[in-house]
Amino acid sequence: NTLAIPVPGSTGQLIGITFRTLLSTAELSTLNERLKAQGSRPISKYVNTRGYHAKEGLTGLSRAIHSRRKILVEGYLDGHFVNLKAEQAGLSEPIVALGTCRISEEQIKSLELTRTEEVVLALDAEDAAGLKGTIEAVEKLREVPGLKIYIAPLSDYAEAPGQKVDPDALVCSR
Repeated sequence: NTLAIPVPGSTGQLIGITFRTLLSTAELSTLNERLKAQGSRPISKYVNTRGYHAKEGLTGLSRAIHSRRKILVEGYLDGHFVNLKAEQAGLSEPIVALGTCRISEEQIKSLELTRTEEVVLALDAEDAAGLKGTIEAVEKLREVPGLKIYIAPLSDYAEAPGQKVDPDALVCSR
């Protein structure tokens, strides 16, 4: 019940693998309660290979290396799905996944090294972590000289109030 997701670095070579459980939140919670009762360690939603940390990479950056405008999404799955669906829809904007809702100094340095001029934040700002991540990303990215920052208001595309809109669902609907 686990999906392995290869994480390429800025040059496209593999820097790690992240594993994501395919269990629902409720199933994972139930399993972890059983594991704790047995004295075992709980299972995380995501697990990375030894030596790799999510803050180090920008999945998809190798495809976006020559683009001056990059769209940042949170998760690896968002990044992979959005890129596939964007290509199918004929969109040429490169999608880069942070691997988390928080941008790191290492990731900002990668954006600078690839001469990024514009960043579009398409984080899951409907939830508390995504909103906090968006605010923190704007604060950190404002320190990059000449960088233009845009926020994609995903909630504007919700069909009902409070409905969560993932970037891949947005691309599919457009």
